[in-house]
Amino acid sequence: GRLYTENSSGDVVEIGLNPEGNVDVTGSVTASSTLTAQKLVSTNGVLELDDNGSHNGVINSPASLFINIDSDNGSTGEDFVIGKDRTSTSGGTELFRVQEDGNVGIGCSPSSALSIARGSGVNAYIEVAGNNNTVGSTSMLFGQDSSNYGYCWNRANEALLFGTNASERIRISSDGLLMVSTSSDFASGTVDGIIAQGTSKPAAAFSNTADGQIVKFYQSGSLVGSIGTYSGDLWIGQGNT
Repeated sequence: GRLYTENSSGDVVEIGLNPEGNVDVTGSVTASSTLTAQKLVSTNGVLELDDNGSHNGVINSPASLFINIDSDNGSTGEDFVIGKDRTSTSGGTELFRVQEDGNVGIGCSPSSALSIARGSGVNAYIEVAGNNNTVGSTSMLFGQDSSNYGYCWNRANEALLFGTNASERIRISSDGLLMVSTSSDFASGTVDGIIAQGTSKPAAAFSNTADGQIVKFYQSGSLVGSIGTYSGDLWIGQGNT
């Protein structure tokens, strides 16, 4: 059977009762209190949590909340998308996308596990702040700036480390020393850069001095030779310091 009534706006609402016990409504329905249902189906796929654009929409769940795409397993190319300035599937600006293959895109359709894109003249960084550091000042940056420079940038006053096989291999100290397979500057004197293969193997350290040892060679942590200048002459060996 069918039941016809009028809502608060004067519109006619048609309510159908089918043999399965379901209720079909043609028109708008306003609930001034709690509306309880085990399942809510929208045939046009639109759920609006506002009536005039001034209210925040809130979804509360006392337990886990699942949002499933491709729930009928009928495709391999569906997406979960969050956008702004639009009320349908197009227009406005896309902010965030998760593809069915698990790839995530921020500002773009992803081509890898995580893709981030920004518009012309805008930096695109991933920012990480650990140990109670501050985002925007003592954090770590990875990305590409508006001039196309790539960044791996530690803004805290500490070293930048690179490693393989769960071990440190390269270190750039906070004052700009480059160390390979060592984590300490074992050279004496003024050192502006150091390249090493470990303190028990041959190593070389580079100094920035007008006169003296410019390149120093070490064996097992001890100085064994150098290349330097003294009074306009080039010295190779244990030369003047």
